[in-house]
Amino acid sequence: MASSLRQLVLVVERDRGIRDLTRMVLEEEFGVDVASTGAVDEALRLVQARKPNLVLIGVRGADVGCLEVARRLKADPASTSIPVLALVHWGEGQHEALEAGCDAVLVRPFDDVGRLAAEVRRYLMGKMGNDK
Repeated sequence: MASSLRQLVLVVERDRGIRDLTRMVLEEEFGVDVASTGAVDEALRLVQARKPNLVLIGVRGADVGCLEVARRLKADPASTSIPVLALVHWGEGQHEALEAGCDAVLVRPFDDVGRLAAEVRRYLMGKMGNDK
């Protein structure tokens, strides 16, 4: 099986609607492959198996469980260099996301996808220069 040269973004978001919308935007705007899940354990398995170029984590209010993905990625030398962006709802959870090791925090809902697109582009372009 030939491996894809396209970059992979992992979306970790418990809300299926937001997860599907994020997938659609990433695929259409950037032409990247997208893996997605709402479960921490599955996200960690996907990171190990597929080695994403970028991880987006949804954080909604007091539900900061998905941030465990960031904590574990940043604690593991094999995955510490993978950029992790937190998408926080109305700014709730920003502090927790940064403490968990996220590289950046974006507040949603977005007025448009421009800010998300700019951050994703910044991290993916940086990874393109670092890939083997």
